[in-house]
Amino acid sequence: RTRRSHALSALRALLAASRNGGARPCGVMPEGGVGRRRGKGMPAKEAKERKRGGTRAGDAEYFWEYVLILPDETRAAEFDSLLRKLNRLGGELGLKFQKLAAGTRPAIRAGASLEGLSRQAEQLVFLKPVAPAYSEDVKAAAVGPESPACRPFIHDARSEYAGWGTRDFFSPSERVILVHSLLYRLEETGKDGVSRSLIPQLLHEERLETLFPPHDRETANSLLKQAMLESEKSDSGSGSDGQRVSLRLARLLFAPVDAIERYYGSSVAFYFAWLDFFTAWALVPAAVGFLLWYFRGEGRTVDDSPRIPLFSVFVIFWSALFLKYWERHACVLACKWGTLDTEKREDVRPQFHGATRISPVTGRKELHFGFQRRAPRYLLSVCVTLVMLAVAVAVMCVFLNLEGYVHKDSPAYIKQAAIYAEPGSVFDPNIEDATLWQSIIGLIPVVSHSLVILMLNNIYRVVAEWLTDLENHRLENEHENSLIIKRFLFEAFDCYIALFYIAFYELDPISLRKELVGLYTVDSMRRIVCECLLPMGIQRLTQCFSGVSRADGYASRKKDDDFQDDPINTRALEDISLDEYEQFDDYLEMVIEFGYITLFASAFPLASALSVLCNFIELKSDMFKLALICQRPHAHRARNIGIWQNIMYTIFYVSIMSNCFLFGFTTEQMMVWIPSWFQIVDEVQWDGSQQKDQAFAAGKGRYVVFMVFALEHLLLLAATLIFAVIPSTPGWVRIDIARRDFEREEAVRKLHLVRVKSRAPSSAAGGILTD
Repeated sequence: RTRRSHALSALRALLAASRNGGARPCGVMPEGGVGRRRGKGMPAKEAKERKRGGTRAGDAEYFWEYVLILPDETRAAEFDSLLRKLNRLGGELGLKFQKLAAGTRPAIRAGASLEGLSRQAEQLVFLKPVAPAYSEDVKAAAVGPESPACRPFIHDARSEYAGWGTRDFFSPSERVILVHSLLYRLEETGKDGVSRSLIPQLLHEERLETLFPPHDRETANSLLKQAMLESEKSDSGSGSDGQRVSLRLARLLFAPVDAIERYYGSSVAFYFAWLDFFTAWALVPAAVGFLLWYFRGEGRTVDDSPRIPLFSVFVIFWSALFLKYWERHACVLACKWGTLDTEKREDVRPQFHGATRISPVTGRKELHFGFQRRAPRYLLSVCVTLVMLAVAVAVMCVFLNLEGYVHKDSPAYIKQAAIYAEPGSVFDPNIEDATLWQSIIGLIPVVSHSLVILMLNNIYRVVAEWLTDLENHRLENEHENSLIIKRFLFEAFDCYIALFYIAFYELDPISLRKELVGLYTVDSMRRIVCECLLPMGIQRLTQCFSGVSRADGYASRKKDDDFQDDPINTRALEDISLDEYEQFDDYLEMVIEFGYITLFASAFPLASALSVLCNFIELKSDMFKLALICQRPHAHRARNIGIWQNIMYTIFYVSIMSNCFLFGFTTEQMMVWIPSWFQIVDEVQWDGSQQKDQAFAAGKGRYVVFMVFALEHLLLLAATLIFAVIPSTPGWVRIDIARRDFEREEAVRKLHLVRVKSRAPSSAAGGILTD
């Protein structure tokens, strides 16, 4: 009896310790706990603030973050069967699925419990701030300016993190990421014995039409107001008048990147951060280019200005520093947002097929598709792309003839089109004292060329997706990168081929500048019309012709007995008809603009100034599009802008060659610097007239060629030295990464010791009780 009474006392003490956490080192909460006890050394004031700060969230409460839309023809029995399967597979992961009344569409809402989110956050290595009571254990917490007292999240030590148990512990974008990753962890084994993710498989089999996270309209509208300078936050705070003006100017030109990351995720936030960084850095060449244009001298043009070559060299060094310092800035942002050590997505595509084999890594069955089988498909992609590029070249030739840029001796000359640009014709580009109407008519070929390019890009988009699907990539990341490269090559070719023809075949820098100005103007107008005004107009017309507004549809569904009175029903009903957000087009526009600035710097010094204006328009239109035109995008964790960084490096290296060739062969800039290597000759034009032009002096052509290629190699060497000398990762970020890795290892080691110690008494007590 004595031994049994001692055992019962020990068991009661152990149970009491598990309830109140009083005997648990590191503040480990019992399974299912949501709060945080007032630990040793925690101030009473902080405990009170924690008690009333924010809405408490229990483990049994679900966060409904996703909506799954099924096809209209889905039968009720099939719907119920799928709903039961999802709940059966998702129960172990903390997922829950419920029928959702989203208009007339069969839909399911998906949510996860706080415990499910917590365990998945540990799997994804989320970084969360440590509570003040435990922050003294975090070594060197303030290494850098963007380094808070954070450490990788550990589920068993969740009570040690600031804000644990409140609904806002995970940000809106983090909740979307966690629920999305949990959805893709739902697996079922096929007839071939290979486990596949259920959600992608349902999408592939068209049993699931789409899934998306509904908008939180209050947050989305608040972000839009901040971007449009209509935020409710006042600028009349502390600080001098100059500081308040600077703050307001910054809010006018730049996006609220941190707020975007919190709501849309780091993948979208990195685009806006890059756009802000690009705009800020473009102010420097914009100012230099404007001064160069203002003090160009009387009778000087870009063709014969002695200062333009210096500006070209300046732009090359500027772009090298821009690319390198953007890498550093991206590392700072990734460290700040806790995504620096984010691994690439390894999601297997449901469309992937191949031979079944045993994985040499996991020992499980998997599908394999070797390079030998994929190589012919790569060859087909190349051939089809070349055919499409040939079509783009033919279209380019037609419109260049309409604009009067092609002479009769050129292989690109098309008489049927060129006659409209001859003197006195409808598109004559050399009309003196042209009226407003004649100027407008003269823009028709430029505008038509841009519209035809847009149409070709849409056609090739479908072709590129088909070719990329045919290549049968295993991972989503590989598929996405291959598609981006194909589409960028075609669309960049469409944008740049006419400029390269004018610059290096026609050798006409004046026409090159004219074409650049036209492209900038038309492209800016296209962005506003195609990305904002046209989609919104289509939505309004659809509502008018259907006769049912969103509010009416919501009211009619509220009468349905199956309608669940929850805000996600309203949000899903509003968002289901919106367009899907595609980030490719946003990046493409900005990267093409970067090429305009760098590839033809010596032909158009004001390109950077126009870019600042275009970027301002782009920022506002993109925020407007995200908030009102498009569905809320899937939030993904990103550490940088991905393959677009490599594309910009490629453009940079090509810009060194193009500017050197413009300096030596296209313009008269080298002749201004070294006149003894050139001579002025009378050149017979295609229309029979004579015009004075530069030519190499006798025996000096080889010197010009040597100078061009020597300058190109020197600039390449200088750029290589810049990239080698300036580290991509700031020193304090490297230290912070090492510190976080150390803290995670220490936390895991402490938890292991706690578990070992907690198991020893219970085993002893269990042995006494069974005696």
